[in-house]
Amino acid sequence: MLQEDFEEYAEKAKALPETQSTSNEDKLILYGLFKHATVGVANTGMHVC
Repeated sequence: MLQEDFEEYAEKAKALPETQSTSNEDKLILYGLFKHATVGVANTGMHVC
């Protein structure tokens, strides 16, 4: 169920219009969540505040 939900919302995110005013900060947050969901926890030794 969780995987299906993720895939559904990932497709919705891909379908967002280019003209929508999404900030770079929001895009980075979405990308981070995507990477966390698809790859897992990053073990870089860097901590985010």
